[in-house]
Amino acid sequence: QHDIGITMFRNGRLEEAEEMLERRLEVRDNAPARVALAEAQLRLGWLQPAEANARLAAAGYPDRLAPRLLLARIHHTRGEEAQARVALAPAIRRDTYFQSAAVDSLATEAARLWRNWYDDEPPR
Repeated sequence: QHDIGITMFRNGRLEEAEEMLERRLEVRDNAPARVALAEAQLRLGWLQPAEANARLAAAGYPDRLAPRLLLARIHHTRGEEAQARVALAPAIRRDTYFQSAAVDSLATEAARLWRNWYDDEPPR
């Protein structure tokens, strides 16, 4: 169900993806599925459940950077810029024990968002 939900999400079938990912979480809860669900909910404009799922994912995600990046996008969408900055900063600084291409990609995306949203340079 997770893979089907992700495929639906990638194909722009957001409501179907959200439903499939919800069913997946009923069977087995895990952080990557919660991040995917929160992403679908954010794109659908369902900010409250997206935030709840991103926070739950952050509690169980090994590096916590992907859920924080998602939380930053949710806060920015709501106009909560101080919270968005707080959520982006750890991703930009790579505040994790993990070293990988995925972490580098998240840090690059976080710095890009910072530059697009704000007039100052990202934290180091």
